[in-house]
Formats: sequence, structure tokens, C-alpha cells
Amino acid sequence: MKNKEKYSGQAIAIIMVVLVVASVIGAALYSRVITSKQISIETTDGKKALEQADSILDIFISSDLQAVQNALRGYLEDDDSPALDELDKIRIFLEENGIDTEILTMSTEWCTNTEPPSPQVMISYADIGDFTEIDVGEVKAVNLYKANIPDSCNVHFAFENIEGNQAPFTVKEVYINESNDEVKPYDLDDMKLYCVSNPGSDCSSEVAPSTSIERTILSNSTDNLLEYNDLKNIRKDSYGIYEIRILPLQRKIGVSIQPKGSDECVNLLSDYKIIAEVQCGQTVKRKQVIIPSERNIGYPTLFDYTIYNNEGVLRPN
Repeated sequence: MKNKEKYSGQAIAIIMVVLVVASVIGAALYSRVITSKQISIETTDGKKALEQADSILDIFISSDLQAVQNALRGYLEDDDSPALDELDKIRIFLEENGIDTEILTMSTEWCTNTEPPSPQVMISYADIGDFTEIDVGEVKAVNLYKANIPDSCNVHFAFENIEGNQAPFTVKEVYINESNDEVKPYDLDDMKLYCVSNPGSDCSSEVAPSTSIERTILSNSTDNLLEYNDLKNIRKDSYGIYEIRILPLQRKIGVSIQPKGSDECVNLLSDYKIIAEVQCGQTVKRKQVIIPSERNIGYPTLFDYTIYNNEGVLRPN
């Protein structure tokens, strides 16, 4: 009888151990399922938030550039501009400035949130860390033609490598006599060769000898800038500065612009930065785009190239 009770007790103990182990395994499996489900939800939310942020930025990118520039400039110059932190506020802002909002109505499943607000659009002036990419055949320019340039207005450029460790580029200065719109004849001194380089990389290029490089500028450095100071008084003879043009020569580079001086100077020459932020569930995603200001768009690069041959002057047959 005692043995029977002993075995019975052991059986109960074994059953209890099995139940405990089973419950631990079950809890672990449940936890894993919950975690996997949460990751799946966050991944879906993140993708949705990115898509919606993209959709908002697409409105600014695909709309008429002048209308977008006017809207952004007006928003920044108005001290009473409201925060664009709701879908309806974003829509109203766009419609008031003549910008098509059809993209906003194409989706009925926008992630809307009140704390923090979502979606929201943040508009500001771009700063020295906000680079835009330009490729060979493209230009980043500061156009000063008939601009009311304030005193002591400066403009600084920073650069970054996009491809490789080094990239040569040229800065072309164009001058004009604004009294009669006569453009100063081309002079070699009006073009200077530079190179943007990663630290520890020497600039050499197939497009130009390293001895002709005016200066090497470190990539993505806010302490190593190309500066044009006192724009109002940059002159050559009777010609004032008309346009400063940055032209990549071999590969893509990043360029950023930061005016220095009075608010009037900053407002005149700064690019615009737009950030779209969307929260879906607990996932927040941000995307941004840089829109050039009216003064930071140059004439086509076709006119930066000269045709050479070894037979003298080209003449029609």
C-alpha cells in the first residue's frame, strides 16, 4: 500500500513538472507569436507611413515650380502662418496657393493622429547641411541678376562626395553690366577648378591636372566652405556679379547653400526645405526634399560648353 502511495505521489510530481514545463514553453511560444505579430505590424505601419510621406512630398515636387516657390516664400515670410499639422490644414494651404491636392484625396486611409499630430508638413529654409545632388551636365547656381542685394550679404557653399572619394568641379562666375545688360566677355580667370575630397584622399582627375586645382575642399565639412562675401560689391571693371555657377566635371556631387547676413539676405538666397512626417500606429517616418529658391536656378548648361577643333575657327561651308 505504501509503494502504491509512493508511486502515486511520484506520478503527481511528474505531472506537475510536465505542466510547469508545458506552461513555460507555451508562454515562450505565445511571447514569440506576439513579438512576431508586433514586428509585422510595425513593418506594415512603417511602409505605410513612408508611402504617405512620399505622397505629400510628391505634391510639391510635381507641381508648378513657381507656384510652389511662391507658396513656400509666403509661408515663411508670414509670422502668422499656421502649423501644418493636420491633413485638412495641409490641403487648405495647398489649395490657397493654387497647388493641386488630388493626391491627398486618392487615399482614404491616411494615418491621422492628434498626439503627436500626423500627418504634418514642416517648412523652413535649408541650411548648410542640406545637400542637393547635381550630376555632370547639371548646375547649381546663385542668380543675382537685378537682385536687390542687401549690404554685407554673403553666400557659403559646402560640398559632399556622392560617388567615389573625389570629384572635380568648376565654379564659373558670370558678370553683367546691368545698365545695358551687356555680359562680360568670357575670361579664363572667371572659371576656377576645385575638387571635393574625402579626408585622406588626394585629388587627381582624368579631366584636369592636379596642378590646376585651385583648392581641395573636404567632403561634408561645414568648416571648409567656399565663400563669396559682400556679393553687392563683387565686380570686374564695369561689370557686377550676375551668376555663380557650380558645374560637376566628372561625377555627381552634393552642394548646399547658406546665405550669411541680414534676414533679407537669407530670405533672398536660401533654398526651401520641406519635411513630411507621418505616424502610423507607433511608427513615425520622415522624408524631406529641397526646393530651389527663385534665385538658385541658373540658365541651361548648354551655354557653358565651347566647341574646339584643331583647324582654327569653325566656319560654315
